[in-house]
Amino acid sequence: MTNKILVVGQTPPPYHGQSIMIEALLKNPLKSVKFYHIRMHFSKSISDIGKFRLMKVYRLLIIILKIYFYRIAFNIKVLYYPVSGPNKVPVYRDIVILLTTRWLFLKTIFHFHAAGISHLYPQLSRFTRFIFQCAFYKPFAAIRLTELTPEDAKFLEAKHEYLIPYGIEDPLASDNSSKTVVKDTDDILRILFVGILHESKGVMVLLDACCQLLKMGVAFRIELMGEFKSPEFQARVYKRIIELQLEPYVTFLGVLTGTDKDDAFKRANCLCFPTFYELESFGVVLLEAMAFGLSIVTTNWRSIPTIIDNGKTGYLVEIHRPDLVAKKLAFLGSNKIIRKQIGTAARKRFLERYTLKIYLMRMNEMFIDVLRN
Repeated sequence: MTNKILVVGQTPPPYHGQSIMIEALLKNPLKSVKFYHIRMHFSKSISDIGKFRLMKVYRLLIIILKIYFYRIAFNIKVLYYPVSGPNKVPVYRDIVILLTTRWLFLKTIFHFHAAGISHLYPQLSRFTRFIFQCAFYKPFAAIRLTELTPEDAKFLEAKHEYLIPYGIEDPLASDNSSKTVVKDTDDILRILFVGILHESKGVMVLLDACCQLLKMGVAFRIELMGEFKSPEFQARVYKRIIELQLEPYVTFLGVLTGTDKDDAFKRANCLCFPTFYELESFGVVLLEAMAFGLSIVTTNWRSIPTIIDNGKTGYLVEIHRPDLVAKKLAFLGSNKIIRKQIGTAARKRFLERYTLKIYLMRMNEMFIDVLRN
């Protein structure tokens, strides 16, 4: 008898860690289960995430009806659901979906791709807390990404908890899957930022750090890949670049995928990701940079210290500290050999811990454990 799982979750677009990882799970069938997928598609772009739209209400109703159909038509008894982070609009959406459908299933698995829903609970009214508890409490299983993410599973009183860090496809596998040597002969520090162009992702911190690099006389270029969170923030960023006289050094790439995205990583020799993002749980971009053998400067925030071995596979600095970011970038810019050593160590760590094969193996083991208990 086939073990069936109903996956209700986002796949790209828009492109972000959660949608990328759910797509990877669905595209790589596991031996233990058969997936049925209902796609969440409330937002067409990053800037639309978390905003109320009447069209989203219509899509919400369609998703609920589809869940009923799949449950009855295919006799699926296990629901896999990626819970929202601490943002009220998506959480209210989750409450509606789960209150109306969760009771249909024998077991529910929550995956905390976005961390921190437990932090939202104290901000809710007494009535909203009650329906929150009805919707979210006591799932059969919950998946956290690392031990440093908020303890949402414990807060929701999950019967079983699993720690499963992300893993991604090796972008260099077609060249040589065992490759650990990084080629970096560039005299210019080529900095790459990848992610939502949002203040709490550290964009302004990075620009201020680059201004300090300019004053230090460090030769650098910076490329920023991703979509702006809002037109207002985009205007602020452009204004700041002009104020800091960084126009000749900064390039915006927009959202890239496939070989275009790979080429951007290959052009770079350093990833800078000074995030303090409220929903940050893991940071797929860090795995991508490690896979390409880039040196990394990032922050001591949420799960990041479990990914980056400070001083060996990258550098960790405290959040909101452009001076510390600039110091580490300047060091990498003037120490080509160390930059190469760090990139090589980062790729080795990626191959040992964070490949898609390892991630899928861990997910498969989790599903088997849930299904037999």
